[in-house]
Amino acid sequence: MVRNFKRKTEKGKAKHDVLLRAARLVGLGSSIRKAAADFNVNYRTLAIY
Repeated sequence: MVRNFKRKTEKGKAKHDVLLRAARLVGLGSSIRKAAADFNVNYRTLAIY
């Protein structure tokens, strides 16, 4: 049984304020993929917001 989990990647650790700024950009008319590339987050993560 695992007692101490050590994270091996930084995947899924985007800051909340970065996600909100990217979502706001999408709301203003930018594409999801373009906003994701600009803020260096996964575009599938932005599809949720």
